[in-house]
Amino acid sequence: MGLSMGAVATLAYFKANLVLVVFIVIFLVFFQLTIGTYAWVYLGQVNCDEGLSIGTLVLWSGCLVISIYTQTMFTELHNTWTFLIFASISLASFIFFMLFLRETKGLSRDEAQNLYSKGGFVADDHQRCASFTSKNTGNRFSQASLQQDEDAMVKAKLTA
Repeated sequence: MGLSMGAVATLAYFKANLVLVVFIVIFLVFFQLTIGTYAWVYLGQVNCDEGLSIGTLVLWSGCLVISIYTQTMFTELHNTWTFLIFASISLASFIFFMLFLRETKGLSRDEAQNLYSKGGFVADDHQRCASFTSKNTGNRFSQASLQQDEDAMVKAKLTA
């Protein structure tokens, strides 16, 4: 993706408009086949609901920033520099993904969601999300409410 965006920047400098459109289409195809869709899938695989909400907020905020500033960038920096900035961001993203994102293929949902936990494996989704929420959003789940929920589940299993 970064290479095609770099080619777009070069072609914009030389005003090769027809070939420029071809490389923009190539960029869009690779974007949609890779990070354009995989970012959303990966968020769902490695996060509980609260984490997914924050990740979705960050992704949509990024889309908003790009929507607002792209036209200004084209006006102020012209085509070549704007495309070079996007190519640099694409290259930096590739490096980040290769260094920090972990493979989730073949993992269960719990294993995938625990890839980034500091304390090792967390027993269940409810406990992990509860600890995430209490640390970051003001103690939505207390330890007592977790125990009450666990007791209620045990009681329901015994009566069934």
